[in-house]
Amino acid sequence: MRRIRIGIITIHATDNYGAVIQAFAFKTVCEKYGDAFILDYRSEYLAKNLSYISFPSSFRRLLRFFKDLLRIRSRRITLKRFEEFINDELNLQNFQKTDFDESRFDIYVSGSDQIWNPKCVSACNKIDGTYFFDFVVNKPKASYASSIGSYQYSKDEERIVTKLLSDYKAISVREKNTSTYLSELLSRNVKCLLDPTLLLSLEEYQEIIHSGFTPSRQRDYILVYSIQYTNTLKRMIENAKNCYPNFEIVVLEQNPWDFFEGDETIRTAGPREFLKLFSDAKAILTDSFHGVCFSLVFKKPFLSALPKHHPNRIVSLLSLVGESDRLVSDEESNYGGMLESIPRTDNLKKLREISFQYLKVLFETTV
Repeated sequence: MRRIRIGIITIHATDNYGAVIQAFAFKTVCEKYGDAFILDYRSEYLAKNLSYISFPSSFRRLLRFFKDLLRIRSRRITLKRFEEFINDELNLQNFQKTDFDESRFDIYVSGSDQIWNPKCVSACNKIDGTYFFDFVVNKPKASYASSIGSYQYSKDEERIVTKLLSDYKAISVREKNTSTYLSELLSRNVKCLLDPTLLLSLEEYQEIIHSGFTPSRQRDYILVYSIQYTNTLKRMIENAKNCYPNFEIVVLEQNPWDFFEGDETIRTAGPREFLKLFSDAKAILTDSFHGVCFSLVFKKPFLSALPKHHPNRIVSLLSLVGESDRLVSDEESNYGGMLESIPRTDNLKKLREISFQYLKVLFETTV
C-alpha cells in the first residue's frame, strides 16, 4: 500500500530553538503515518532571523540590529549550528508559491508555532495566507496545534481567517483559549492539542542529541533558559543559589545584555546543544513556553516565571498537564521545593494519546 505524502508548513528557518525543534518533532511524528516533508517557505521577514546582522526595516528591527552587532562573534557559531540542524533534520522540500504543483502531496498540514499570529510572520502585522495554504485548492488541508499566541484579530482579520479556514478538513490549535475563540468564530469544533515537541519520546530526542558532539559537564547544574530579562526570574535564580549551593547555575540565552548572574552563560548553542543542556540539567528555571515543554519531556524539576509576552501559552499548558503550581508570579518568594519535584506525567500521557488519535484519524481518512 502506498504511503501518503504529507506537506507541512510551519516556522522552521529561524534562530529560535522552540520553532526549529517543534518543526523537527512534527515532521518526525508525521513520518509514523506517511512520507512527511516541510515546505521550505521563507518569508522575507522571517528569513532575516538567519542573517548575521538584520538590517532595520522597523523600530523593532532596529533593536534587533544593535543586538546582532553586540553578539556577532557568538552568533556566527550559533547560526552555523542552526543551519546544519535545519538542513540535516527537517526533510525540506523546495517551495515556490507562484508555480506550486499541489499534486505533490496527498494532504497539507499547517504545523504548530505562531504561524497564524500576524506579529510573528509579518513586518507590518499582516496575516500571511501562505501559512493557511491559500495556494492549495483541490487537496485536503488541516492544522495541527497552530497558534495565534495572544494576538487578537480585528473584525476584518476575522473575516479573512474564517475564509482561509473554511475548507480545512480538521483544525486544531495549541492553546485552550484559542480553541474556544476559533470554535465560536468558525462555528465548528477546533481541538486543543499538544505542541509537537511534547509528542516525541526521550529516546527519539536522544538520537539527535548523540548524532552530534555535545560534551558533558563535570558538575551538576541548574539550567536557566531565558527569553527576556525579568526581575521574577532574577529572584528565582538568587533563590536557587541559596537553596542549592552545590549546583552550578548555567544560563542559556542569545541576548547580549541580559546579564543574569550565573556561573556560566552559553550563547552559542544550536538545537542539538539546546537539547543536550536540558537533558543533562538537574533542574530548570525558565520563562519560555518551550522551556516548559522540554522540562516536561525530559522529566526535570522546573519552575516557570510568568513571561511578559504571550503568557497564555504557558498558563494553558501548565493547566492542561496539572502543573500550574510551577508558575511563579512577581509576588512569590517561596517555591515550596518544586526544584526537587519531578513533574507528573499522567495528564501528559492522556493528552499525547488524544493528539495521536487526532493525527491517526486525519491521515487514515486521507485518500
